[in-house]
Parts: sequence; structure tokens; C-alpha cells
Amino acid sequence: MSLNWKEISLIVEELPLAGSRIQKIYQLNYHTLIFELYHREAHFWQLYVEIGTARSRIHRISGKKYVNKEMRKGKTQRFNQYLRSHIEGGIIESCVQKGQDRLLIMNIRRQMTTYVLIIRLYSGSKANVIVCDEKFIIQDLMYRRPNQHEISKEQLILPPDRKPSKEFPPRENTTHSTYNEFIESTYLTEHYDEKDLLIQKIHSRYEQQLSRLLKEKEKIDRERSSFSDGSEYKKAADLLSSNIHLISKGAASIRLTSFEGDEIELDLQRKLSPGENIQLYYQKYHKHKARREYLETSADEVNRKILALKETEKDDEELFVLSLGELRKLANGDEKKESSMKRMYAHAPGLHFFNGRFDILVGRNVNENDELLRRFTKGNDYWMHTRDYPGGYVFIKAVRNKSIDLETILDAGNLALLFSKAKNLAKADTYFTQVKYLKRVKGGKKGTVLPSNEKNYTIERDEKRIARLFELHKEGEELV
Repeated sequence: MSLNWKEISLIVEELPLAGSRIQKIYQLNYHTLIFELYHREAHFWQLYVEIGTARSRIHRISGKKYVNKEMRKGKTQRFNQYLRSHIEGGIIESCVQKGQDRLLIMNIRRQMTTYVLIIRLYSGSKANVIVCDEKFIIQDLMYRRPNQHEISKEQLILPPDRKPSKEFPPRENTTHSTYNEFIESTYLTEHYDEKDLLIQKIHSRYEQQLSRLLKEKEKIDRERSSFSDGSEYKKAADLLSSNIHLISKGAASIRLTSFEGDEIELDLQRKLSPGENIQLYYQKYHKHKARREYLETSADEVNRKILALKETEKDDEELFVLSLGELRKLANGDEKKESSMKRMYAHAPGLHFFNGRFDILVGRNVNENDELLRRFTKGNDYWMHTRDYPGGYVFIKAVRNKSIDLETILDAGNLALLFSKAKNLAKADTYFTQVKYLKRVKGGKKGTVLPSNEKNYTIERDEKRIARLFELHKEGEELV
């Protein structure tokens, strides 16, 4: 298990940190740093720092100079590059442990600049190594966590002094060596039992899930910031409606006075009538509005998932007291999952997608089309298929009291294009109706149906939309 605050205090008391010059810093992996230092009296020495794992710790490396294979490669990770540019060559002026916490604060002076190095020796998601200026403005950090405001140029808020909920006495030094040497030998000789491995797996799984959600949130936020709600198209449509008598058929544009009194020029389609041009602007408005609403819903959903995930996160000390059975469940993800992806459709043929609101089933050939239609759909589910081109059936599973939104129709439509003979076209027409309006052709080929009460949707192929659906599809498989 990781060091507790009392053990860290005993270790730091023995370290010649104050007055040591940082000669070199190596980042061995996602969790580990090695500092090479020089002190006037202690001479050359090395400091080992590991965070974010079940064996998070800090201690001096004894013996001759330690060299790891990663130290020989010469490649440096992003944070290591920053440390080498700004921290190497600096002198540690002081090192303070914050209260009864596993948190160290180092003041490092390099030339005329003072940096504050924060080392949070936790085993969970709060673990980090952060470089700040004297005002605790973050300069760079080992783990970037935008949702926790831990990114460059943000103000770092130190946690208040806290008392551990349980008393964790330090491990007794049973040797005649220093406490640093005792801890080092303990971790070197201590075998990784099943509990250790499970705890490491839990932390790794948590970090992967959180990282995936934060990337999804960043992607949604980026699109939200660049995507309008379409109000400009509605204003243009309303303005054209008020001045329809001034629109000449075949005109490429028209200059009008806006409702605010400004002169504006609106583009028109030459081949369309005045009324059709107005409808075109209204269609653009509804499309942007629907997309904006979809993004807002998606943002709320991913934020909810992030909060829910953080509520389940446990500290190393909390995990260590659990039984092996409980740890196995957490490590293997046997706890209740939010995504319905799915035990329900685990045996369904074809492909299964979940776009955040609806399940979409896709048949890729005649047999899969027929099997999905017979066994995995109901009358209120929706069916999409390309007109005039053979291809896969796409089914949108109906949800009670929830209407099918435009974004889901566009998702399903793009999948219908992708798995049809129209896959190389920029756009194609599609059928859209409910399964209960499909009639099997008596004596016809397997899976052949005749639709009624159908709508026609012209679907333009959207590569970004397709990529997003397959990314969600892949993530869903990992969750099962």
C-alpha cells in the first residue's frame, strides 16, 4: 500500500532537500519521477517519486547511481520536457509537508525565478506533481485535469488542513538502517499480492474512464463554442417573409433593412422561388437549433457521468480494507453500468450503436436484416433504408415518451448510407417509417419488405458523425 502521512514525514526529515541542486529529472512512466540532486555535504543522491498507484511513495535511492532502461532512451515526455527546461539547475530552498496530509511543497529557485513544486502523494485521481509560480498560478503539471481546474494558467487552490478519518501508524523500522532505506527495501522486496494488483487495476481503470469522459467533454465544449443556435437564420427568414414582395425570382442576393435598422445582404438560391428561399433559411435555423439542443443535452449527460464517476472513486486506504471479492468486482467493472450496451443486444446480429439517447441496430446483409427484424424489433421501433440502393436495415429502438430527434435520424441515416451500395455517394434518399408499417413480400426474397406511411429523408454523408458513432461503439464494447 502507499505511504501514509506519518511515514512521509519520517522520510522527509532524513532527506537533504534544502540546499540540494537539481541536476537531472527523469520521468520513467505515467506515474514515476527520479530526481538526481547534489548537496554540498550529502554529495550526489537520487530521489524516487511515485504517485497515483497503490504503491505511491517518495524516498531516497540508496547505493550507487540507479539507472533505469527508460533513463537511457533519451526520449522525454511532455511534463519531463517542462521540468528540464525550468526546474533542472534550480536549488531547493525549502520543503514543507502540509499538515497531516500526503502533500509536499518545495520552493525552488532557478536563476532569478522561484518555482513552487507541489507533490501530492496520493494513490487515486487527486495525485499530481504541479509546478506553480510564487502566486500558485499553475505553470505545468504531470496530469492535466480540466474538470478540476488543474491546467496551465489556473489558480491552484491548496486543500485545507485535514485530519485523516482513521489512524494509520507508520510501519515500524525493523532494521538498523535509515527510514528511507527501510521503506525502499520494503517496496523492493514486497511481492505484489493479489490485493495490490487489484488496487492498481482499479486506479488504472478509473483514470482511463475519467480521461475518456474529459476528452468527450472537451470535444463537446469545443463544438458548442463554435456552433450557433441558428437564430441568425431565423432572423433572416423572418426578414425575407416580411419583404417577400421585394424578392425577384432568379436573384442571387437581396439587400434589406434589418429589424434593427442595419443594411444587410442575404444570399438567395437562383433556382428557388421566394417562398422556397425563405423555407431554406427556416430549415437551416431548425437544423442549427436541433444540433445546439443535442450538444447541450450531450454536455449535461457527460457532466453527470463525470460527477457520478468521481463519487465512486476511492482512496488507496479505503480500497485496502475491502475484501478480495469486493476488489475483484471493482477491478473487473462488475458494478452496475450506466450504459445499456449491452447485455440486451449482446446476441443481436450486426452492429449496435448508442448515440447517448437511442439504441441503433444495423444489419449488414440479408441474414442480419431478417434476424433483426424478426427477433430484435417491435412495432413502435423505427426503420431506415436507402431508396433505390440495396443495403443494410437500420433500426432505431423506440423509448417510451421520447420522440426521435433530428440528430438521431441523421445518425441512423448516415449508417444506412454507409452500409449500402450508396456508400460512395455524397448524399442519398432514405425511407423512414415504423416497423409496424413494414409488410413482408409473400414469396419474395429473404428480408424483403414493403414500407408504408414512410417519410423521405435526403441524407448527406457526414464523416465526423460516422467517426463519432464508431468511437462510441468501441467505448461501449470496452465497458461490457
